Amino acid sequence: MYRGPAPDAAARLLLNDKLPEVGVPTEALAGARTWAGTDAQPPQRRFPLLVLSPGFTIPRTELTNLAEDLTIRGYAVALSDRTYENTGTIFPDGRTSTCVLCGTLTPDSDWAGIVANRAKDASFVVDRLTTRPRRAHLVDRDRIGMAGHSTGGAATVPALLSDARSRAGVNLDGRLDHNSADGRPCADG
Repeated sequence: MYRGPAPDAAARLLLNDKLPEVGVPTEALAGARTWAGTDAQPPQRRFPLLVLSPGFTIPRTELTNLAEDLTIRGYAVALSDRTYENTGTIFPDGRTSTCVLCGTLTPDSDWAGIVANRAKDASFVVDRLTTRPRRAHLVDRDRIGMAGHSTGGAATVPALLSDARSRAGVNLDGRLDHNSADGRPCADG
């Protein structure tokens, strides 16, 4: 089980963006431990799948505690990072991307596009996890859901409206006045 520190570059980008005036040392975040692991061997049965999406500028690691709690309760959880939308994404080769979209979105149409893209991304993740031989046998295709915080939560309703495989959704503090991927309003603004 991996309990290593978060990569320093991503930790520094997050701290600089969220707490610039506090001067928290990188080690305070990079040294955090988790029970999450890579390549864990799950029991050979099917699990309900939950695609979990973080808020705008927030890396997926901010939802680690929630994801771990859900897995303990018997869910398969897919956390998706938002390359170019969060403070720092670390790629497998060690490169770190920064937030290209931070500070550039103002009109509601920009935010609606972000939400629509996240809904499409959630469908892509479900496609991959239900068709790849290595993991597809672990997913209960009749129990798939979407959840997210803030912008990730706002994408939940469009994801449910545009992908019939997703049968449940949880919106943790996300707006509901954007349009779905097909242009239908999710709620009255």
